[in-house]
Amino acid sequence: MEELSYSLHLSNDKNKSKKARRSIKNTETGTTSLSNNAIQNHQQLSKVDKHNLRKYDEEQELISTIKGTSSIVEDTKNLYLDLFEDARIKYNEKQTRNDRKIDNYFNHISNDNKRDLACEIIIELGDMDFWSDKDNKYKHKMTEVFKEQIRDLEEVVPNFKIANATIHYDESSPHLHIVGVPFKEGMKNGMERQVGKSDVFTKESLKIIQDKMREYCINSFNRIYHLNYTLKLKEEGISAELISANTIKPLDEETILNSIKKTNHVVTCENHNVIGGLYSAVSEMLIEKYPLHVDKIAVMDQFGQVGKYSELLNYYHLTSNDIYNVVKKNLNK
Repeated sequence: MEELSYSLHLSNDKNKSKKARRSIKNTETGTTSLSNNAIQNHQQLSKVDKHNLRKYDEEQELISTIKGTSSIVEDTKNLYLDLFEDARIKYNEKQTRNDRKIDNYFNHISNDNKRDLACEIIIELGDMDFWSDKDNKYKHKMTEVFKEQIRDLEEVVPNFKIANATIHYDESSPHLHIVGVPFKEGMKNGMERQVGKSDVFTKESLKIIQDKMREYCINSFNRIYHLNYTLKLKEEGISAELISANTIKPLDEETILNSIKKTNHVVTCENHNVIGGLYSAVSEMLIEKYPLHVDKIAVMDQFGQVGKYSELLNYYHLTSNDIYNVVKKNLNK
């Protein structure tokens, strides 16, 4: 399977420049950055708010906010308070002249022509051709992929805090709009912490960010859409039926039994402790109704660890490759 195209760019997608469009077209990964389209003031932020959170009359899930509220402007103002209020107060305490004091840092930057108020990052996986024949249910699984992209971005770029993240499903392909504030710390002139787009997003740093985020996104997509192990099995002539067990109590015994009776093979997969989870529930049910060996992918009975989600999946052997290996093992029994 050909790897999906991935785009991460720093911009406002309503105002893509010709230069930016050429850049997207001419790069292998489809990534680009736009330094000339940052959100410079309150007025531009309001336009982004109106575009990203546009309303529809129909009851359709076309716009989905996964971080923040129904107002990007208010989300950004609140983020400014969280990020800069302590630094603003400390700065003002040192000033002997009232005209040098800053009453409101959000308004102060909005009126500053030399610095940007906020930035918008747009993330897209897959092009129009890939998504053209996919139904809404398939597309909306991207919600989980984009949620992981938010967590990944906050880790990859610690000096960029997200105010609002909204998914658009109303265009040719699902894409994520992230509005946030880049900042720098330890400043000797002015406030100790200040907005700092040019310090956080350089040509060099954007290349690193794009490469890491692309890798994380592809991995998330393959795992959430169960592509890696199903494709490997299919290439070997093995067909696997996937059942999403949304609840353990009640357990959908009828669906599970009907599936198991087709092949006499079963593997449970869960991001949960092996004790008291899906594996336990399925095993208990089969003991009474259809005795059969059950293999499992789960967190073994051991101490928990803290770390990046993708790293924990590897540590606890919960990856798609682990699923593939257990399925192959189960088939040989």
